[in-house]
Amino acid sequence: MKKPTKLEKITGSLPANIASTLVAALAGNPFAALLPLFSSTLASERHKKRLEDTLVNISSDLASVQDELSDLDDAQYKLINEAVLALFQTIDSEKLAYLRNVINNTVDDCQIEDQEAAILARLVRDLSAAEATFVISYPSDQTFMLSETPPSDSAALHILPASEQGLIATGLVSLGLLVTAEPTFDGAGRLRFSPIVPKLVSLLEAI
Repeated sequence: MKKPTKLEKITGSLPANIASTLVAALAGNPFAALLPLFSSTLASERHKKRLEDTLVNISSDLASVQDELSDLDDAQYKLINEAVLALFQTIDSEKLAYLRNVINNTVDDCQIEDQEAAILARLVRDLSAAEATFVISYPSDQTFMLSETPPSDSAALHILPASEQGLIATGLVSLGLLVTAEPTFDGAGRLRFSPIVPKLVSLLEAI
């Protein structure tokens, strides 16, 4: 019997594995009985269509790089695997596009360490599209001040806590992507990107 290729393993076996995992996770859940009702809604149909389109595009992307797929190391495979799993938990079309970028860029990046892959897998799973756009939009050395009062340090970008950007920044803090910057004479309380952000950005950006 012909063994499945890595492409088939990545794009073919995961849906079945995910389906069985979901069934197991939902066993005994009182909401499980409501799933047939949700599956017939217009929102569910839109999600299915977005997901199907994304999977078709990713399959096409991977089919064009069969040689690279055959040389994937464990760290690359883990990250791609986790990104594909995240697709099935995502309803936002922009987040789906970012996950497609992650998969494609991971195939090209052979410099991912095992621990990096574990951290990046969690980040691409939990990061919202708005948060991804935020980290891509600023240079890695940008500093931020999340406060009601504008900072005396003009180099730091002022963000109001209750604003939309404030909510995004708070989310990035909880993910460990924004961390406390080194204190300066007039810059106490500033935030900066964590060291993993440049690698994350390189995966999120379109090729």
